[in-house]
Amino acid sequence: MLKNNELNGLVGGVTSVDVGDKMARDIAERRNLGFGGDARDEKTVQNREDAPIFDVVVELDDKDHNKFRIVRDVAKAVDSILKKEKYQVEVRRRHMVEVDEEEEQKEEGGVSPTGDGDGDETASTKKPKCTMSFEFVDC
Repeated sequence: MLKNNELNGLVGGVTSVDVGDKMARDIAERRNLGFGGDARDEKTVQNREDAPIFDVVVELDDKDHNKFRIVRDVAKAVDSILKKEKYQVEVRRRHMVEVDEEEEQKEEGGVSPTGDGDGDETASTKKPKCTMSFEFVDC
């Protein structure tokens, strides 16, 4: 979204600022570039213009429809991206599993749909259930 001029306003917008030699040196040192050829590229830096419209962003994975990323602090993430620093996201995955309906009923304290709960049921049915897993990663 940051590269799209029509949409970057949703995450606060981006503006370019020219900085002096000392600031360029400081930026280069923070990024472990040293001062030299790379520091000249840092004479113009990008900053977020305003507060983002959204506090949280959920990014859907276009290749894996059961995976999505949650950015909980959009302003901090945008600032980190513009400073070429890492930021943290929560990656969630949806897993479809088949569960034994009878076992699920027992766990919930209910009566099995295939019997009267006296323990001599013979048939069990499987049904799909969605579970989630998540992890925090640096981007």
